[in-house]
Amino acid sequence: MGSGGIRNARPSSWLAAVAAAAAPPIAHAVLLTSGHLSSRASANSLLRVAPCSSACALILRLLLLHRLRPDHISLSFSLHACARVVPTTSRYPLTVTGLLHSLALRLGHARDVYVANAAVSSYFAASDVASADRLFAEVSTDVADVVTWTTMVTGHASAGGLGRARHFFDAMSERNVVSWNAMLSAYARAGMLTEARDLFDAMPTRNAATWSCMISGLVLSGRCWEALGLFGDMVHSSGIVPNEPALVSVVSACAQMRSLEHGAWVHAYAEQELQGAMSVVLASAIIDMYGKCGGIHSAIRVFAAMPMRNIYSWNAMITGLAMNGGERQALSLLWKMQMVGVQPNDITFIGLLSACTHSGLVNEGRRLFDSMIEDFGIQPFPQHYGLMVDLIGRSGRVMEALYFVKSMPVEPHPGLWGALASACKMHGKVELGEEVAKKLIELEPRHGSRYILLSNLYGSVNRWDDMASVRKILKRRKVPKGTGNAVVGMTSASCIGSKPSYLGVQKSPPSLALCPATNNCVSTSEEISDSNHYAPPWNYNPKDGRSGKPITKEEAMKELIEVVTKTKPDNFTPRIVEKKDDYIRVEYESPIFGFVDDVEFWFPPGNKTMVQYRSASRSGFIDFNANKKRVKELRLALEKKGWASESNF
Repeated sequence: MGSGGIRNARPSSWLAAVAAAAAPPIAHAVLLTSGHLSSRASANSLLRVAPCSSACALILRLLLLHRLRPDHISLSFSLHACARVVPTTSRYPLTVTGLLHSLALRLGHARDVYVANAAVSSYFAASDVASADRLFAEVSTDVADVVTWTTMVTGHASAGGLGRARHFFDAMSERNVVSWNAMLSAYARAGMLTEARDLFDAMPTRNAATWSCMISGLVLSGRCWEALGLFGDMVHSSGIVPNEPALVSVVSACAQMRSLEHGAWVHAYAEQELQGAMSVVLASAIIDMYGKCGGIHSAIRVFAAMPMRNIYSWNAMITGLAMNGGERQALSLLWKMQMVGVQPNDITFIGLLSACTHSGLVNEGRRLFDSMIEDFGIQPFPQHYGLMVDLIGRSGRVMEALYFVKSMPVEPHPGLWGALASACKMHGKVELGEEVAKKLIELEPRHGSRYILLSNLYGSVNRWDDMASVRKILKRRKVPKGTGNAVVGMTSASCIGSKPSYLGVQKSPPSLALCPATNNCVSTSEEISDSNHYAPPWNYNPKDGRSGKPITKEEAMKELIEVVTKTKPDNFTPRIVEKKDDYIRVEYESPIFGFVDDVEFWFPPGNKTMVQYRSASRSGFIDFNANKKRVKELRLALEKKGWASESNF
């Protein structure tokens, strides 16, 4: 509330002081129209569209000078302008809210429900939770309506008081869908998805905002598959047409999952529902999704069809091209975007430097890095430094990359050292790479990819004992394995991907490769405690015996090949691409987009009749259990021939 001094001052004088803070163009525009304040209605029309609280204060002062008392509509519009103020460390918004609320008290409008609701909202916007609570206590018994209660829920949730928000929600005698959405949004933003889903399921009615809020919360918490399933329920069962935030969220989920098939379906649905009239935000999200999933031609079509583009559209297109082999096209977009008046930002240069890295354009990358600082005034972030080290190191100039690291004005981050270590491995600088990799393990002892980097470095020069020692340390310390990307957080493979270099039987100890941290791989080489990746080996001569006599390894391999060629899980087409006396590698290709999964089978030496295997997707982060289902179908087919498994999934 306002202080005693404010209550006793002349309204015209302190409104003049507040109005003096208005930006000159706003003040000028209002003054030009002041001669037309012939009625309170004309003033209220100005207040309704006033861009800031200072402009409202000026208009109110002009009303008083014209001997027109502001009514409850004038004051509610003015207080709502305060609620639109972006929170800052300044107490200016709070001062204006207090002044306007004091004016409402003096004019007898403080207990009007519209004024009270606007004042509560304004106090929350000014981060004055105590004043909002005091005002609500004064009006809760006879003035407050469902909007007031909902404002209390939203305000406390935004201030971080979820417990208080739930208290007001539970105390409401009447709730509408907006009230439910306010509490649901609070839980979703806080990452409390269990509570959010319970509330979602309990709602008597839902609208597009309800579904959008739940879907967005799931995506922000990384539960993308669940978000996609909920979107499907919304489209097929609810009868509610998704709004733009829901579409943007589900497109983002497809991008995170690297699921081109689902992303293309969402794009087609959006075009059908919106009849091609997509906003810049949605179109940019779709471009980003196609770029991350390898559908670069679709991304180019969407980009070309956009009537208007913003910096996010250009950045998405540049990054997508850089990730999918269109490096020089990506670089050409820098001057094209400037020609249409769009200035690049730090994200733009991450995409451009990534394009240089993928195509080995060292001199062009250096020029862009210098131009970013000198021509555009953009200070480099860790990602920019990491890309530069990766660019210089990949070209074989490892010592030059090391000098770049040492000459940086900021402390090098672990990912940057990882880029340097990868360059050492690539170009045979083993001693320097070993030193850098060990430093990385010291910096991040719980980051599994650092151990794998050192292990692979030893393997590249046939130091098998050292390689085995690092693997043992990794398992002994129970460090979660990383994804193997130790550089700058940008992937370069398309969704189809190329054959991974680590496939085949590992030298020391003899085994198939371990899985990355992503949930799209199963392997018998994993620890049995790793439920996400472990798969039990098969036995072609089980202990309880076959129906006929035991078979040889050669006969078992023939049975395995027969099952592989005849079994097509999820309609993936198998193709045997490598066959040795004790090893088979099969590529499974998806029917629509040609995604490739690698499946390996290995018959270890010795008297044991076990078969080890590994099934993994080449790209993405999850596979919707496709690899587990594939292995299960193969196992069931082999069991009909007398094989057995140690245990089931």
